[in-house]
Amino acid sequence: MSLAYGDAGRYAEIERLIKRNRHISAHLVLAVDSRTIKAVRTRITEKDLPVLVQMMGDKEYSVAAAASLLLVTLGKPAAPALAEAARGKDVAAANHARSALQLLDNCYNEALRPTNNPDLCPAR
Repeated sequence: MSLAYGDAGRYAEIERLIKRNRHISAHLVLAVDSRTIKAVRTRITEKDLPVLVQMMGDKEYSVAAAASLLLVTLGKPAAPALAEAARGKDVAAANHARSALQLLDNCYNEALRPTNNPDLCPAR
């Protein structure tokens, strides 16, 4: 999937936000966590769906993982794009999409609601 005009700039902007908000993990590497997602979430909208889907195929794992989690925070509007990406030829992006779909399903499962991370699950 190629990005539309202007989306390449948005891709770079979101990528910078993700990288700027990574944190040192217990293994002393820069990693994405719920603080990263919470910080970047305030800067994205549903208009960023195509860019975030494209980012799930990024060669840098932390960017791809953050993109899939950001799609979860967008809620049900992200589900069709995630389902399409889950069927795609890019194996890594498809795996991220399947994981994101499972997380999204869990967010809307009332039985799991007490265990869900409020920084990842969309507000209802």
